[in-house]
Amino acid sequence: MAGARKREAIADVGELVSKARATLDEDGVIKLTALGPSAARSAVVQRLCALGFEATKSLIRRPIAAQLADALAQGSFVPVKSIASFVRGGSAAEAKTAAAKLIENGMAVRVFRGSAEVIVPTSAPVLSPDELLAARRLVQSLSKVLAKVTKARGATLLTADVVDEIRDALPVVVRSTPSKASVRAPAVLNTHEADPLGLVLEAVDATRDEKVGLSFIPRVVDHLRPELGAATVQRVLLEAAGRGIVELRPEGGLNRLTADELELCLPGPQGTRLSWARRTEGTVS
Repeated sequence: MAGARKREAIADVGELVSKARATLDEDGVIKLTALGPSAARSAVVQRLCALGFEATKSLIRRPIAAQLADALAQGSFVPVKSIASFVRGGSAAEAKTAAAKLIENGMAVRVFRGSAEVIVPTSAPVLSPDELLAARRLVQSLSKVLAKVTKARGATLLTADVVDEIRDALPVVVRSTPSKASVRAPAVLNTHEADPLGLVLEAVDATRDEKVGLSFIPRVVDHLRPELGAATVQRVLLEAAGRGIVELRPEGGLNRLTADELELCLPGPQGTRLSWARRTEGTVS
């Protein structure tokens, strides 16, 4: 009898793999215990791994590198400090290792925005090594001039002279003059810096998961953290919800969120955490 049940479980491996793939396509991760009967579990894991998924001691997931590559392809700028919020079923250390491989393979670029280390798409405008060297020399040159001028009481510099020095050292900067708004993500290129609500609403649109029609709030916050700061994004989301422009939804299971993700979620009623946002038909006024 036991042998018959075991054979029946193994015969259902194909169906179990199909169900697991559907969950992986939607959520990006599935626990091993949810794969089906223990007798068939090993075979299911083996087939899923053959299809390109990754197995850990407790779950199956979409490859961490693939998850990060998808986020970058959608225009996300990924702060290394909160990189874990951009993947499901992986730790920050695993995400950093995957990001390093993407950079090594020319599929992503590592930049610094102020003191923050950020992983950006290869389409983002960045300075070449020669331009970085030129920028360093320019800063050193201007620093010497500025030190001399500030010591001379009442003296200053001609704007044209400063612009000319920058143009000579870094013509690419003068030609493109990229602002923080212009290097965010393709989906939010035409926003206005002075309009935090507009930026947040467009970030909600840019990070929306098309399969569920919702935007993961930690990802929305990270999307605009370099420009507005996490606290401002969270405040604007709550204000938008109060005006009926955005609908906020709680997380189904808090144990699915990392500590960093929980920190970026919004406070909800009775100790819940609001982790999903959806644009409504409300108008901005």
